[in-house]
Amino acid sequence: MRQRGQTTTFQTRLEISEHAAAGLNDTQIATRVGCSVWTVWKWRRRALHEGRVGFTSHVGRPAAGPVSTFPTELKEAILHLRKLHPGWGPATLLAALKTDAHWGNQPLPSRARIAALLKQAGLTRRDPPHHDLLQPPRASPSTPHQEWQMDAASESCGSRGWARSV
Repeated sequence: MRQRGQTTTFQTRLEISEHAAAGLNDTQIATRVGCSVWTVWKWRRRALHEGRVGFTSHVGRPAAGPVSTFPTELKEAILHLRKLHPGWGPATLLAALKTDAHWGNQPLPSRARIAALLKQAGLTRRDPPHHDLLQPPRASPSTPHQEWQMDAASESCGSRGWARSV
């Protein structure tokens, strides 16, 4: 018998359906096919209600896109707003849709779904890599007062434990 969490193939699902049509019960089918009784029960019920079309897996979001459950006009409105305002991110686009007279009273996608739509449409940009700021070279003190200033500056940065406030 297979381990839990393993997927069955389309061919295995067809075999389950054929054995069920031959009159075998779930336990007998599970033994012959090499899977759990629960798996046999699941695919027999799917075949009964949906036919062969039910043998395809439906895991995750539909392949149509990140906002496929919303009207296509909404998707077009989001993309249009983004093209008009290239600097607007998903949160700003969502806020603009909420204040819009047409879209404000309708269900809207989340900020994350809008971000996924922008990424799918190629309307995102990568941040430039961060570089450390250039530091000026440390000057050698020429007078006692300058030496004291340099010590005080390093103390305020917390280089010594006693200078920090508790």
